[in-house]
Amino acid sequence: ASPGEVSTRELDLAAAALFAPVAAAQERSAAKSSGKTKSSKKDTAKPKEKATRRLMREYQDMVTKGEFICNLVEDNLFEWDVELTELDSDSTLHKDMLSAGVDAISLHFSFPQNYPFAPPFVRVQEPYITGGYVMDGGAICMELLTAEGWSGAYTAEAIVRQFAA
Repeated sequence: ASPGEVSTRELDLAAAALFAPVAAAQERSAAKSSGKTKSSKKDTAKPKEKATRRLMREYQDMVTKGEFICNLVEDNLFEWDVELTELDSDSTLHKDMLSAGVDAISLHFSFPQNYPFAPPFVRVQEPYITGGYVMDGGAICMELLTAEGWSGAYTAEAIVRQFAA
């Protein structure tokens, strides 16, 4: 190009620089309307993936602390057996255990795929208990295990502690 003239390449670069913000805004708008927005991995994780991460962390915490015996059922992260050996000595449950000669309570946790947004199902496996929070068949009926009483901030450990209190 002669002096004072602009080459085609320079025009293309100038146009790209000028219209880049407009193109980016159009891409964002199109992605938003189609539901495909760019966000962090954490935000786009499916509920089961979130539940898996959370359960892995909670399980590891319970095993590491060693206050309760905690095992996965058939290597399934969504099914746990928890053995509770220490109870609040003033609790009715502790007194009932002493009078029955029972030294541990075995709990079974079934976590939903959308945990921690929904509470787990918890039941007493052994010994056979009825009354208080425990229904026929061992299901534990506590407000914190209902949809209305549940908070995603609760953990499996918190449930065990509440049951033991």
